[in-house]
Amino acid sequence: MNSDQSKSFLEFVKQQEAKGDTKWERYSYDAKPKLDELLEYCQSDGKIVPKPYAWGKFISLYSKSQTSYTPLLPPFILGASTAPLDDKKLRFLTHIYWGYQNYHMSSMYSTIMNLKEEDWTIYYTKEEEIRYKLSLAEIKKEYASWLGVIAFP
Repeated sequence: MNSDQSKSFLEFVKQQEAKGDTKWERYSYDAKPKLDELLEYCQSDGKIVPKPYAWGKFISLYSKSQTSYTPLLPPFILGASTAPLDDKKLRFLTHIYWGYQNYHMSSMYSTIMNLKEEDWTIYYTKEEEIRYKLSLAEIKKEYASWLGVIAFP
């Protein structure tokens, strides 16, 4: 092995060690920045949720990969489309967090980032956007309720 190959191999080994030892640590090392970026993107420029056809198509990609202990609640479309916008936004962002927790961040990221502007329900103005931005803690609390957790710190 020449000097350049050994340097790049050593760099690769260091990068892998930085990611962690467990499957979750290695996944989360790359997925957490995508989660943060996606949550920010989905709450920017007045976005609330994808329109019903886009949200339904998006969620259908993941409904088959549910497990019994991490349910994927249905989107607020069809009969539930009359739900308040804030509830829809929380449900959608929690769908994204569900994807992060269930190793789907890469495909969710690609799917959502490929939605066109006309695929989104836009409601908030720039001033309202800041006031209605949901934090990761609020999303985690909602996700915990999906798991049946009654009290959340």
